[in-house]
Amino acid sequence: MISLIAVGSVYNDDAISWRVLQYLEPALRQLTENIELVYCDSPAGQLLAQLQSSNRVILLDALLSDQEPGVLVALQPDQLMQSETSLSSHHLSVASILQLANKLGGLPEQLWLFGITIDATSIMPEQQLQQVAEQFLQQVRGIVSTVF
Repeated sequence: MISLIAVGSVYNDDAISWRVLQYLEPALRQLTENIELVYCDSPAGQLLAQLQSSNRVILLDALLSDQEPGVLVALQPDQLMQSETSLSSHHLSVASILQLANKLGGLPEQLWLFGITIDATSIMPEQQLQQVAEQFLQQVRGIVSTVF
């Protein structure tokens, strides 16, 4: 089983991963029955538990970046975990949750990380969302084909 976790919220483009997952849900369900779709709005609560209970995780989140919005970026777990050093108990980021899971020995055996670059002040147009969603679907297809 692969857990595909979309981290986000309902605000602006922080919801981009949820919107991509909603758009792709029918295609993902047809791709394999061995995929669990998870909408995570609380990295501190849900994400840590999900990481500790899954052997294979694909994680999708919004990524504030200098790049133009709508770019799909593949990240290495070490790259993201080294980007922040804080393990604050309040408002834990995805990077902080990965650091904490690593320290607790709870990272999945296989972990794929993807970010979608956003502009924090606006909502991505539907056409651009569809383009990045199709790129992400190709990545998921590749992962699924190597795992199963």
